[in-house]
Amino acid sequence: LLYADTATRRKKLENTKYFKCHCRRCSDTNMEGAAQIPCPTCHPRESPQLSLDEDVQYDDDQAVQYTTMASTCSKCHNKPERGNKLDKVHQSVCNKIVAFLDTYQGLSNANKNADNEDENDAVLEEHVGLSSTMMGDKHWTTNLTLLLYLDRRLSAMSQHMLTTQELPEMDEVAEAIDNLQRIKRFVDSLKLDMDPGHVLGDVIIGIARTLVSLGDEKSQKYGAEWLSHIDNYVQHFGSEGLQKVVSSLKVAWEKHDRSIDSEIGDSQNQKKKAKTV
Repeated sequence: LLYADTATRRKKLENTKYFKCHCRRCSDTNMEGAAQIPCPTCHPRESPQLSLDEDVQYDDDQAVQYTTMASTCSKCHNKPERGNKLDKVHQSVCNKIVAFLDTYQGLSNANKNADNEDENDAVLEEHVGLSSTMMGDKHWTTNLTLLLYLDRRLSAMSQHMLTTQELPEMDEVAEAIDNLQRIKRFVDSLKLDMDPGHVLGDVIIGIARTLVSLGDEKSQKYGAEWLSHIDNYVQHFGSEGLQKVVSSLKVAWEKHDRSIDSEIGDSQNQKKKAKTV
């Protein structure tokens, strides 16, 4: 839970490593980027559920004002009230997501053995929806559950292509890229001394595989662009096999250039032959 908020990280360390962390990140309230929520004053919640409006949830225009339960909003200068209903709801959501993440891997393995992955997907989607609806685009609960969801969707798309030899629907590809952009924006905002490939490597490679499979040069170049974000991580921490896979995906688009050069060469040779005749 390196990408979670301070309270969650500290509690996890106390329960598993038996110490209370006092590192700079855990001690500095100004570094609480993982706990940002839409300001309750600037973006009032719907009663009685206290859910966010859809535009505020997804923040597509990056126009939402954010704050934390421990800081004031930079626009309205109000500070969320501790101990009120909204605070209690947030605590409940965080606890539920922590419990879910703790059991997710075991749940996934059990459902694979029972051939019941649809149920697993439904449970995951439920937690993604809960986090997004209550916590917003920049909160750790939204982004970590969305990361798990994206990983599963990319695996399903890859499996579908292998078994049916059919390309994925473009709407599915666009949604996957949108989700990756959201998660990367969150990871970058934390400004951790850690390569993003640590948490994003698998999904970025999954996106690149999907884009390369579409076959057109533009998509393949876009896949190579995404892979450039994890170059350093793959070079230093990736296995030899992974490095070969990434290298192959990055240069897939060059086949188009070689194909075009070959076609031009053939055309020029035909013209020369015609002139000779």
